[in-house]
Amino acid sequence: MKTEEREGGDPVICVLSQSSLEDTTDMVTDWLRAWGAPYIRINGGDMDGPGGPSFTVAKTGAKAQITIDGQPIDPESIKVVWYRRWDYNNQYRTMGLFADPAHSTSDNVYTAYSHLAGELRAASRFLFMMMESAEWLSRPSTTAPNKLRVLKLAADAGLDIPDTLLTSDREQVRDFIRKHGDAVVKPAGDTFTFTFGEQESYAVYTSVVSEDTLDNATWGGSFPSLFQEKLKKKYEIRSFYLDGEFFSMAMFTQQKSSTQVDFRKYSWRDPARTVPYSLPSEIEESLRVLMDSLSLETGSIDMVRTVDGRYVFLEVNPVGQFGMVSQPCNYHLERRVAAALVQRLNGTRKTP
Repeated sequence: MKTEEREGGDPVICVLSQSSLEDTTDMVTDWLRAWGAPYIRINGGDMDGPGGPSFTVAKTGAKAQITIDGQPIDPESIKVVWYRRWDYNNQYRTMGLFADPAHSTSDNVYTAYSHLAGELRAASRFLFMMMESAEWLSRPSTTAPNKLRVLKLAADAGLDIPDTLLTSDREQVRDFIRKHGDAVVKPAGDTFTFTFGEQESYAVYTSVVSEDTLDNATWGGSFPSLFQEKLKKKYEIRSFYLDGEFFSMAMFTQQKSSTQVDFRKYSWRDPARTVPYSLPSEIEESLRVLMDSLSLETGSIDMVRTVDGRYVFLEVNPVGQFGMVSQPCNYHLERRVAAALVQRLNGTRKTP
């Protein structure tokens, strides 16, 4: 949590983020600090930590007040909000939840954890609601769009998308593979990781599915899964979108077996070549239509350029990391995001 020195009622930017693995937020706030722009930063982990925000709701005038690090903040002074990310410390997971150890069954612990997580969500939603009158760059309600809906809207906007199947029927998958050759399987929602002990961590990656692997798979069609045609990639494109502008990068992932299917299997010891890239104007225009339909002013877009010349849209992550595009391509996106916040604060933003 960070509060810059300012007068109590002066207009201020509020940065909503998380405390760990968020170098991009740190660099954006460095620019704000260098320019003397007034801001406060609240991390999701502050909600379940000591000294976090507290709220007072008074009967007179029904006016709420936020207190951060003991300093009262008038919600009406928050004119701009950047919703970067939001994650809790989950400190409650280390608490002894039951006085009687015999009550600490897995079901009881799960129920208690779910309740406490719900309490944090309720407090967070109220915090966001208190700043509704501000101008937002990204909102909580738009940061987790449904992947299938996004693909439909992308197609409606004129973008090429991979042929996609969501099913729990193994025979439908078999027909799909015969139509396209190899297919890939990926989560229909968010990806996640498993952690075993202190060192072992396993992520869920996009994987190739052939008829042979389908025959030998433990998945028997008992749960809906998302399948897509396996694209023959020439290279991949990552594009950061901000207020109508695109900052794109080509990634030559097909030169290494580890990154051919899923770029996240990346090796910093042997990185893929990346270069600045310009998307065709008609592709950018279709992407603007898509982003407008999703009510997104910013986001990280994944695309593929295939060997037969297709530009194929894969997905958009409204809160995706953009340092991987900013630094190799010298786009200085952290400075651009900071400038976008200051322009909103000063009322000098130029709408596309």
